[in-house]
Amino acid sequence: MRELWEVVNGQVEYIDDIRLPGETYLFVLRSPYPHAVVKAIAPPKRGLLFLTSKELTAYMPARDVEGVRHVARMPVLAVDRVKFVGQPVAAVLVEDKYEGEDVLDEAYVDYEPLPSISTIEQALRGDVIVHEGAPDNISVEDVVKGGDLDAFNKAEVVVESEVRQSRVVPNPLEPKGCVAYFDGEVLHMYVSTQAPFRVRQDVAEALGLPPERISVKAPRNVGGGFGNKVPAYPEYVIAAYASMRLRRPVKWIETRREHLNNPTHGRDLYSKVQIYARRDGKIIGIRGSIIVNIGAYNFTINTRAARFIASLLMAPYEIEAVDLRAVGVYTNLPPTGPYRGGGRPEAALIQEFAVERLAEELGLDPFEVRVKNAAGDGFKTPTGWQLGPYGGRALLARAAEVYRDVTKRYPNAGVGVAFFAEHVRVVPGESCRIRIEGCKVRVGLGGIGPHGQAHRTAFQVLASRLLGISQEDVVVELADTEASPWGVGSFGSRSLSAGAGALYDAVQKLMAKTRELGLQWPRDICRAEGLEVVGEYKGQDAFGGGVHIAVVELDPDTLRPEVKYYYAVDNVGNILLEDEVRAQIEGGIAQGVSQVFFEEAKYDSEGNPAFMTIADTGFPTAEDLRIDPHIDYVVIPSPNPGGFLGVGETGTTGGLAAAYIAVYKAMRKLGLSPRHKTPAV
Repeated sequence: MRELWEVVNGQVEYIDDIRLPGETYLFVLRSPYPHAVVKAIAPPKRGLLFLTSKELTAYMPARDVEGVRHVARMPVLAVDRVKFVGQPVAAVLVEDKYEGEDVLDEAYVDYEPLPSISTIEQALRGDVIVHEGAPDNISVEDVVKGGDLDAFNKAEVVVESEVRQSRVVPNPLEPKGCVAYFDGEVLHMYVSTQAPFRVRQDVAEALGLPPERISVKAPRNVGGGFGNKVPAYPEYVIAAYASMRLRRPVKWIETRREHLNNPTHGRDLYSKVQIYARRDGKIIGIRGSIIVNIGAYNFTINTRAARFIASLLMAPYEIEAVDLRAVGVYTNLPPTGPYRGGGRPEAALIQEFAVERLAEELGLDPFEVRVKNAAGDGFKTPTGWQLGPYGGRALLARAAEVYRDVTKRYPNAGVGVAFFAEHVRVVPGESCRIRIEGCKVRVGLGGIGPHGQAHRTAFQVLASRLLGISQEDVVVELADTEASPWGVGSFGSRSLSAGAGALYDAVQKLMAKTRELGLQWPRDICRAEGLEVVGEYKGQDAFGGGVHIAVVELDPDTLRPEVKYYYAVDNVGNILLEDEVRAQIEGGIAQGVSQVFFEEAKYDSEGNPAFMTIADTGFPTAEDLRIDPHIDYVVIPSPNPGGFLGVGETGTTGGLAAAYIAVYKAMRKLGLSPRHKTPAV
């Protein structure tokens, strides 16, 4: 596939490859303290421009804040206080990028350190307050409930389970970066992003500019995103503002060291839930609390995290009631945000560990407990999700024989099962512009921001099929606010489901237009030169599903975990590029398992990072994780046009829960307490 080959052989463009004439370079001075008063700032002697919050007073947008108890938006540059290590305090613009660090060293900041906190437990104790307006450090507190709450009274057994999910650093191959250039009328921005329209809206709100005066494009390759490259960041706003002041291009490229302490981090939550059931294993409902450490500020959509996780809990099970407390707390750590799966893997781990504990308590086969409670297609969860044809029972039937086999073949190993309904975010849709140019069809899906999924090839293949022309006659333009009227982004496994819907609509309009003009398609494609149509699709969210089985052994001496076998069967919807479906699931599994085995961004109790390099955060190499998963499919078309389902996150959703439970059970077989930590886990 040409799209992948140009990446492998180094012929693709990344953000740092974009060079504009006369560009200048942005360097950011960051807080070394997790909490401190900024008493004074002395500028460097050199530099084109030096900025503090006195020159640039602006705040980053926080989304989904309606009904939130307390909102603390992150300042682009610190105002009076800093609240996490790495927070931007000042910025300098230089002519020569090789002098940037030296010029930055000439600036001086006088800090007065303050008490600080890093954990959920510290936040809830309230001994240290992160924001004066939130005396209990709670930003979000909500109750997610639904169904027949009286049904809890029918329970014959209540089993409690606790899970702590560590904070992790999303690590794309290329860190974040941007190039901003204001030409006097339009602010042009090249950004390493998954969501150009979101970046445009964030920068517009932060600087008070009309979005129409901002153009955002991504380079051809962004080196991965994992949710970290959806929103705009303070550095993008600083670069835009500086370009407007200097009337010159401004480039900022994040270093790996900056990236490790910059927003957004992933996960970092604690859950304690009680599963209510009958003694025959029939689950009635779930109660408990989900508490997310959102870090120092409300940033991007971290206010949504706890509520979204709570709403997804127990989705594939036919239960009667849900009653959960969803909380987001402030600490002196970098803000968290969606990380591959953005709530789906977290929810699957909490629910599947709870089901495992229930089976353990009742002495039942955990796989049979899942079969007994699996919801049928079309089930509506107590929290309101309509599962549609997600395929849960068919998936369990496909996986049953594998489960029986591995429990016999690996008697000394832990066998972890993850059964889940995978949410695919389609709403609020995407738009698509098609125009005829040079006897070719140019397909513009500006909201789609590919970050490793071969989207260009996928939409080229789909468009050629729908239009009855060769793939060579289709040119796909993605990740560009000029390519289509509006868009949302690539996350939540949504690109193909939402993008295909918009493409279908645009193709229908193109065909109608050519008929109206008396043209015969595709014979008269060259006579349609300049013809342009716009389609859109707002659609509905969809659900796929999966069953993942991980077999893990612990070395009796070192307790180092090893994956002995891994099986995954997922409902992938209609398949467009089979190799990409497999690759996305395999990559997702590796990411989920790695989080259990290796990854954690550790901080001390005051919020100081205990890592200096990417290796210190547990980032594994291919040598560290040897895994050859057996990938299986069930194809059930989704209700959306084309019947597609995204698969970018299903591997992580299944991998995290299956690996975690497998390690838990392997530890039990060695007589270890669930609270005993192996060297790696």
